[in-house]
Amino acid sequence: MKFASKIVVLFGCLIFSLSAIGQFGSHGAATPTASMPRFTGGVFVGVSEFKPDVGDYYDKSQMGYVGGIDLTRRSGRLAVSVEPTLGKSSGKDSTLTYFLGNVLISRAFGPGGRINPFGVLGVGYGIIDAPEAPQDNSVLKILGIGISYNIVEKIAVRAEWQYQYWKLGESTALFNPNGIQVTLLYRFGFGPPSLHHKR
Repeated sequence: MKFASKIVVLFGCLIFSLSAIGQFGSHGAATPTASMPRFTGGVFVGVSEFKPDVGDYYDKSQMGYVGGIDLTRRSGRLAVSVEPTLGKSSGKDSTLTYFLGNVLISRAFGPGGRINPFGVLGVGYGIIDAPEAPQDNSVLKILGIGISYNIVEKIAVRAEWQYQYWKLGESTALFNPNGIQVTLLYRFGFGPPSLHHKR
């Protein structure tokens, strides 16, 4: 089974098992977003798989990790998040390290707003290390879409497809990676509850 397929299966298993745990632990409690504050902060960690889409490195998987900080403001079912992010992925021929400032815009759907599709834009700085080439760096731009599932009020699991644009010196044909990442988000609530969520 390919790594991407394993990530999708893992995401499904996480939703099923952690949702069951959340339902058991929150019996009689409010739905996940019913009392969620207007402002929240959090941290997230996860795994990723990226593949270059051009050049000699086409279709060579790079497995890695990603993590960062999430700062979110909600207004009703809409939310805007700012996420400073650090990621690293390694393959047979190269290693990518990147630092990003991402902005996510999401909307909650379903009972309790558990399901949150989102779009993401970001800019940052990336470094490529390859055995057969000198280290190179780039201003990095990203575009992505994804879906987040609130297991309980403070915990969510997310799956995201992302396209990265690297503008490099002599390595312009090397990397415009696209791929998926799955992350687990833990929120720290702060600030007053959103008026929309008062019952």
